[in-house]
Amino acid sequence: MKKTIGIFAKHIRIASRFLDEIIGEMLYKNVSKVIKTNHRHEVELSDGTIYKAILTNESSRGIRLTDACVHKDVEAIYVTNVIMPFILADDESESRITFFE
Repeated sequence: MKKTIGIFAKHIRIASRFLDEIIGEMLYKNVSKVIKTNHRHEVELSDGTIYKAILTNESSRGIRLTDACVHKDVEAIYVTNVIMPFILADDESESRITFFE
C-alpha cells in the first residue's frame, strides 16, 4: 500500500524543517521527487511514499493520509478535529500519529 505521511505544525517552516531532517537521513537514491516552495513542501520516495508538510489550521482539510507526524506545540483540539480526520479510517488511526519537537 502506498503511504502518504503528513507533517503538521503551527507554522509551515517548522513542518518543512522537520521534513528536511527526515529526508537528510535517507539515502539520496531513495528520493525521487522534491517540491519545495514558500507554501508547499512535498517529497516522494522511490517506493511511492509521499511526505507532505501541512500547516495546522481549520482550513487544512481534505487530504487523505496513512500516517501523521505532529509538532508538540499543536493543540490537542486540532489533533482531534483536524488531523484525525485526515487519516484513512481504521481502528488504529491514533497509533499512526507521532509527535516531534
